[in-house]
Amino acid sequence: MAVYCYSNRTGIIEAEFPMGEAKPFVIRGGKRFTRDLGAEQRSGDPHAGPSAWGEGEFCSRAMGCHPKQVAEFEVNAHKHGHKTVHFDKKTGKAVFTSKRSRQRYMRRFGYTDLDGGYSDP
Repeated sequence: MAVYCYSNRTGIIEAEFPMGEAKPFVIRGGKRFTRDLGAEQRSGDPHAGPSAWGEGEFCSRAMGCHPKQVAEFEVNAHKHGHKTVHFDKKTGKAVFTSKRSRQRYMRRFGYTDLDGGYSDP
C-alpha cells in the first residue's frame, strides 16, 4: 500500500491505496479532499511545510516502519547507539532531532539521500 496526500481548505490528510490506484479525491467526515501532489513530493512530513527542518525535527516515512513495529525499531536503533531518533507511534515515521543524527542513522543502516547536498549522506 502506498500513502497519498489529499487537501482542501481545512488541511491535509493521508490515505492508503494500492500502488498506482490513488483516487483523484476522497471524502472524509463529509468533506471532499483532492489529491495534492505537492504535499506528496515534500520531504518528511507533508504537514511540516516546505522546510521539514522548520520545527527542529525531520520526519522520514522511508526510514520509518509500520506503527505496530515502533517499539522494535526504537530498541534496534538504541542498541546501535542512535539515541536521538524515535519513531512516531501513530504513523511509524522516523523522527530525527538533527541532520547529524539523521546522517549517522542513514550510514549505519545503509540509506542514501539522492537529493542531499554536501552535508547530507
